[in-house]
Amino acid sequence: MFVRTADVPSVGTLDEEGIAYRTLDGLYERSRTYDTFVKKAVAEIGKSGRTGRVCYCVDGSPSEDAAARILIAEKGAEAIDGPGKAARLALAAGVSDYTARSAFERGGALALPLAVYDLTPDNVSDVKLLLSERFGDEAPACLVTGDHVRRIPLYEADRYPIEGFAGLVLFDVPLLEKKKFGFDDFVAILRRLRAPDGCPWDKVQTHESIRINAIEEAYELVD
Repeated sequence: MFVRTADVPSVGTLDEEGIAYRTLDGLYERSRTYDTFVKKAVAEIGKSGRTGRVCYCVDGSPSEDAAARILIAEKGAEAIDGPGKAARLALAAGVSDYTARSAFERGGALALPLAVYDLTPDNVSDVKLLLSERFGDEAPACLVTGDHVRRIPLYEADRYPIEGFAGLVLFDVPLLEKKKFGFDDFVAILRRLRAPDGCPWDKVQTHESIRINAIEEAYELVD
């Protein structure tokens, strides 16, 4: 029996039942990056799986744990689902349609509303800075720590104690009220302009009528 971390309330159930387990906390602390930890965790669990049956326990849904996803997809592990951490955050913040991301993961597209789970005292400041660069430091957010639910601007995310279950939800913001924009916003503007009730100038243009504009844009590109 492996557990991703012993520093979660759900592991208390194993203690109460007297079930022995090995925690991967030490492996995480010895890893330079989260991706390195995931690779080492998959290797260690897989090695044990060659000599007997292995159970890998994570807090929340297996789909929210990078190592569990690899074990399911590449090692043929059977998944027994549980209540998701992202869903718990979304319920606390009062949002229903959202995207989710672990605070340990980096890269990839970010879209609002966004539920960020696995928030810890060690990563909360990095997460705040990453999200601030994308959405602005005053983006409306909801910080969930244990039973506490706080509506805050994003820049306050690391000003409160991060204990037990913790995560951050960023709310959607109307396009015209945003302070920062990404590629998804660019696409939204194009769709608005090209909609049936969109830009009247755009509707009357032909390839011939916009030749001069295309030439001017080409000169600007060269410059």
